[in-house]
Amino acid sequence: MIRIIFQDKVFEGSIKEYFETEGTGREVLVFGEDISSDDSISEDGEMSSFIYLYNGTENRAGYNDGVYRINRIADRYYPDLLLKSDMPEKATDEERVKEIYIIASAVLPPHRIHILEVTGEYTDTLKADVAGYIERVIKAEEADRNNKTKELIKEKKISEITETAAEELHASESMMRQIRELVRYALIADIPVEDILEKMGSEGLLPVADKKEGKKSLGELQRRICGSAL
Repeated sequence: MIRIIFQDKVFEGSIKEYFETEGTGREVLVFGEDISSDDSISEDGEMSSFIYLYNGTENRAGYNDGVYRINRIADRYYPDLLLKSDMPEKATDEERVKEIYIIASAVLPPHRIHILEVTGEYTDTLKADVAGYIERVIKAEEADRNNKTKELIKEKKISEITETAAEELHASESMMRQIRELVRYALIADIPVEDILEKMGSEGLLPVADKKEGKKSLGELQRRICGSAL
């Protein structure tokens, strides 16, 4: 869930209109007018990212009209700008921005906090820039969720293969840890560990009769996966 807070209603209206028109990502966005505590910032459930959009009034000298990512706040707080973007950056000393960043950082890591300053008139071009940035945040969230799903699937497969092999090897706790690391290495390196185990079974190396034989077969499993025995 991505929570977006707007200093000005004009910001909120344009962003809502954009995402309702586009029909993409709207379901993960939660809009609000302001925040006063870490309770209010997370009151709508689990929040994965936070965006604050405001109209800059200070430190405008030398900056053209546009939308800026804030990279430093009051020479003390530094949002981690890990999200790739062509949006220009600037620092701010505005007290309200500092207050909001402190509240947000109580419930989120710095790279999940996005502070955007609008300098000058909020034109259609700037509205598109803001919407495009929010879309980047949405896509980054989706990629992160997909990666976590893939990792969970991989961990489940590692556990399943490890438990089956450990049973056939009469593995002790220490042997089971070795099997798990071998299986993990094999999956990362695209080594067909399941085929190796199946072949060892057809060769009479699995299952074994006792733990002593299990250690020998475990050594053979490591040799076939890593090229060297235990």
